[in-house]
Amino acid sequence: MFARSKRLSLTTLQLFTSFSLAIGVCSLPLPARAQANEEPAAAGKVPDDEAEEEEEADGEVRKTPGAVGQTAQVETTEPVKPAAATAADEPGQPFEGLYSGKMKLGWDGSAEIDVGYARYDYSLESYRPERIHDFRGRFVMGPVLEYDFDENHFFRFTGQAVAWVRDEAQQYQVNADDVYAQVGRRKTWDIKLGRFESWVVYRKGLGFDPYTLDDTGALKEGPKDIGQFGVDMYEVNAIYWRELPGKLAIHVYPLDILGFELVGLYGAGRTTNYIGGRLAGDLDLKFLRVMAGAEYRNWGPTDEVVTLDPSTNVETACGKCSDRTLIGFGGGAVGLLGPVELGANAAKSKLDAYDPAGTKLEPAATNEITTFGGYLQVDPGKLLFQRSLIVGVGMNRTELLVDNGDFERHDQGAAYIAFPLGFNDAMVKLVLSKADLLVEDADSVTNVVTARDSDMVSGRLRVRCSF
Repeated sequence: MFARSKRLSLTTLQLFTSFSLAIGVCSLPLPARAQANEEPAAAGKVPDDEAEEEEEADGEVRKTPGAVGQTAQVETTEPVKPAAATAADEPGQPFEGLYSGKMKLGWDGSAEIDVGYARYDYSLESYRPERIHDFRGRFVMGPVLEYDFDENHFFRFTGQAVAWVRDEAQQYQVNADDVYAQVGRRKTWDIKLGRFESWVVYRKGLGFDPYTLDDTGALKEGPKDIGQFGVDMYEVNAIYWRELPGKLAIHVYPLDILGFELVGLYGAGRTTNYIGGRLAGDLDLKFLRVMAGAEYRNWGPTDEVVTLDPSTNVETACGKCSDRTLIGFGGGAVGLLGPVELGANAAKSKLDAYDPAGTKLEPAATNEITTFGGYLQVDPGKLLFQRSLIVGVGMNRTELLVDNGDFERHDQGAAYIAFPLGFNDAMVKLVLSKADLLVEDADSVTNVVTARDSDMVSGRLRVRCSF
């Protein structure tokens, strides 16, 4: 008989060696293991091609819930300076397999639901009256990354999504809200780049929330889903909304009570280039707040337009062909005296629209819009039972005068009662509104003016909360 060898077999030695290597790798620090795992993948990584689809901003309906790029959140448009800096975590400290750092992660957003009823009536018998059971709302949420450094400086980045309650046909149910990067020094200056709303300079109290029945007002002609509303209030808001073009904003705070915002607009759609600028100022004396702004915006074709000189048969570039330019300005003041708040506003815009040949203005597209109004609200709850209960009324008139002689006058009024719940800006609010629209169509041949009118009566109950 042969004696059994006491040496380990080759197979046993291989298993022992593999097991020892595995134990050694597992004992490495976490970043070393992550780097060892990521390097081979990175070496063989092939970037994916990204398909980019442009959207035409001119076709968007600003106040239809679900419209791409037209979300708004009034409560976030205050020119509020960033909060005071807080102590950051020390980097490089492991915690349950993760590593903390100076970049802090938070969440920001809001939710609001509106349940309402509206009645639209017309003076023309050819337009049938409409009764609308209205139900709409939006939910906004997104992460906020923030990094504090060097004497109260900060860097912030956020990307928020907004989900609409109403599921409308051929409309996005979820789309982007705020998406921007911001850097600066708190209470001194900052620079903001991306997609966001500009500062508000025309304040309307707690009525006329964006995308609501009282905000859109009376219909020029129905039906509501595809009809035309009366002329919209001009609030120095041609470069205000979140939309297809991007923005660059510079904020400067020379005093604790004074701030300025300079915004540049830049971008393109399928066939249109956009460029513009807006300057706004905000003076807050606690008992009196004054806001003002001015803006310039231009729409031009993306394709180079040329004109032919028949005498020389030479083509030259046309700088004004199908060109549109808007210039506007306005502002308001809000006074506070105990439980009473009183606001007054006014704004005006001028739009010049050139014909496709670029030789003259188009009378039917060139116009002026003037809006003025105010509101009064009182908080008797603080006096009666030490809880806020706000009662208020607001009224705004907007007039549109077109170069071809057409005219519109849109009067929009609202009365409201609001009960703040005392946490996270949560509020329950009832808004009753009435809008009257006068439309005058001028015949350029006969100089005959045809007048018609319509009105809207509505009520809505809103529940909202920020977080």
